Amino acid sequence: MLADTQPNTPAGWQAYASLREVTEIPATADASRDESGRTEIHRNIYLEGADILQKPLLDCEIYTDVLAFTEGGEVILSPDEDTTIEINARVLTADQPVHLNMTKAGARSSALMIYATVVDQPISVSVEGTQRTTLDLGPDSGHVGAEIDFADGQLKVSYTARHEYDATEIYQAFLATELRVALALFWNRPAIAISICSYVAQSTYNIQAHSLSNAQAVSLGQQLAAHAMAGPRAKYAPTLPFQRYHDTMKDQLEAAKAFEDQYQRFQDKDAEVADKIAAWTTMLQNAQDQRATRLSVQSQTLAKYQDARSTADACAKQLSDDDDELQDAKDVFDQGLVDWEKGQILKAAFAILSAIFEFAFGIAELCIGNDPGGAAKGVEDAVESVEKVEEGAAEAGQIMTSSTLQKLSTFTEALQKLYPKVDALVAAANKLAALPGGDEVDLPSLNDISGSGGSDADSSLITSLAAWDDWELECDQQMEWAADQEKIGGASQFRLALRKHAVHGRALAQAQAEAIKQGQQYVQTTLEVLQSDRDIQNLQTLLDTYHGEEAIYAAGQAQFYDRFLQLKTSLAIQLQYIIDAYRFYALQDSQVRLESQQSVGDFQQNLSTLQTEMQNVDNEYAEDFTPFDYYVYSDELPSNFPQLVIDGLKDSSQGNKATFTLVATPQASPQAGEHNFAYPFTNGSHYRLDGLEIQLMDVKPRPEAVHDGRAVVSLKIETSGSYSDIQHDQVFYFVSPIQQKRFSYEIGPDGSFLRIRDKAIFEPTNHAEPPPFTQWTITLEAPENVDLSTLNKIQLHWNGKYRPY
Repeated sequence: MLADTQPNTPAGWQAYASLREVTEIPATADASRDESGRTEIHRNIYLEGADILQKPLLDCEIYTDVLAFTEGGEVILSPDEDTTIEINARVLTADQPVHLNMTKAGARSSALMIYATVVDQPISVSVEGTQRTTLDLGPDSGHVGAEIDFADGQLKVSYTARHEYDATEIYQAFLATELRVALALFWNRPAIAISICSYVAQSTYNIQAHSLSNAQAVSLGQQLAAHAMAGPRAKYAPTLPFQRYHDTMKDQLEAAKAFEDQYQRFQDKDAEVADKIAAWTTMLQNAQDQRATRLSVQSQTLAKYQDARSTADACAKQLSDDDDELQDAKDVFDQGLVDWEKGQILKAAFAILSAIFEFAFGIAELCIGNDPGGAAKGVEDAVESVEKVEEGAAEAGQIMTSSTLQKLSTFTEALQKLYPKVDALVAAANKLAALPGGDEVDLPSLNDISGSGGSDADSSLITSLAAWDDWELECDQQMEWAADQEKIGGASQFRLALRKHAVHGRALAQAQAEAIKQGQQYVQTTLEVLQSDRDIQNLQTLLDTYHGEEAIYAAGQAQFYDRFLQLKTSLAIQLQYIIDAYRFYALQDSQVRLESQQSVGDFQQNLSTLQTEMQNVDNEYAEDFTPFDYYVYSDELPSNFPQLVIDGLKDSSQGNKATFTLVATPQASPQAGEHNFAYPFTNGSHYRLDGLEIQLMDVKPRPEAVHDGRAVVSLKIETSGSYSDIQHDQVFYFVSPIQQKRFSYEIGPDGSFLRIRDKAIFEPTNHAEPPPFTQWTITLEAPENVDLSTLNKIQLHWNGKYRPY
């Protein structure tokens, strides 16, 4: 997805309105001017403000995505008495400050209502230059509208935080156009698309008549926000091989081409009525035939959400467990810190080291959802402590910065405003899918797209997962200074606990962002199925009554556009799976760029490009992947995992369960060590596992578990679903379904290994292999069969392939 920004000038917005993706949208404009009734309505994507406002009729309504004042400067308003002007515009743009100057005649009795969320230049109002007031509108104002009342020559400005109820056809048409533009620009102009979604969400918040529009805006907008939060290096890892997705899309493209041919035929306004009816009939049948495909995409997106949610739950559990360990390490470090402080004058470093735990613990509690109020206060206090340090002169050992803390705080707070609400939205979508009419479902209404709480969602201001990387790096450097240079007691162990805490915190944040994205995509596809079913019914009714009438043709044209856009959106989603599959295989980004408005031929070309890119990746190497077969032991694991693994497997109160984490790390040492989270997967890339098998060392079966000279040891081996992999010095992150395997083997009465029963190492044929860099969970099944008192080590047998450096 491209990173872009919104225009901020009339010329830039006019160029946006002239984009092919925008101009191809039907039914975007509507204008009427009734001189006798003294009413006028203007609806479009881009309108010139001065032309309408200088001499409006008594009742003037404007509905536009962008209202421009190209001349800027002063615009003299000369309405008659009792004139009411209502402006509904997402964007107010000009090259210089705008002055709306009301004449004294108009100021006797008139009103101007302005709804807008993006304001490129300051806008002021006055009565012939007096009482000049600058309107407080824009993303940071907290207002979505300003009402300017003129009475007896005086002006009064008031503000509103929500749009008033409006269920008119013209307003619904305006919202429908906004959502069509957002969907059309979703893939290649995300900054504009997310802003439109935010505007529609704000405008429809808690208005029952527009509940579907609100749900559509939120589902699209939060997908874009989650993309931005995840950043360019964190993606979904598909479970199937590239070729499976490729072949599925190839079949879908054939059906889409048939619909496109008829749609283009139907678009020909000069065609005979009989030809239009023939194209109409064919497209309608094609849309009905494609319902199974729409339901399949809906099912796929739900499964991906459930996978991401399961991954997030697993990561949350691990981060919660880390909190106890972090507290223990901090208690030891506190004493060392007190002893160190007595002989030091480095007050800045002391303050930073004291703030680190409060910040780390608070961020974890926010991520998990425990005591959000108290956690937020702890985070805020930690940031303020470091800010105060930075106000003084720089000292030795002052590594951690308040900007790094603030970025991670902002990211986490935004993420936690969105993530907890997704489950309720998915549940409502499930009910919607079960009720064909959909009218009985109460869809949750939301007005926050990006977690910023502002009236506009600015994609350029969304903080990404990189905030976790910055925190992990600076925190580790700060604690390395404390441990290695200052020799503070307990610093080394506290450093290890913080590193592990950061690794698991980042994994949780990535899984939550992915769950938002996938959950909202499921909501979107569910709404599309519902809308498609309704459109098909409406199109059949319109077809039955169509005999060449322009109004019926225009209505059919708009609804067929929606079906065609939805069809191409489904293709874009399928293409995204293939791009993700390529990225997972190649560990590099494809040159293909998603765009739902492209032709079916363009989709076919993109598919061909991806196939060629896959071949080119293999052509870069003179040989196949190198097989690996590593035997390592638990005492070679990083951090304090060696002891935690043994303790966990022995502890029946914890379910005889142990976890450890491996992390893809650039330039990792080939030697095991407590700081080496990558070992034994070093000096290579593209690590893909055929499996992991684990044996308990130096244990014997209990006598009652031995039958015919053998006993069974059974272990369940699981991944968290949050993965990383490495290509030279670049780390890639993925979220994918949790993988579960069972490994069991037989041992003799003396504990000697006999044979394997259930294999956990095998080359997959229908699924993509995962990397080893993830959180692993080992559960000993039937622990009563084994005497664990002598367990002090486990053997880990890794098997797979990689690309050596």
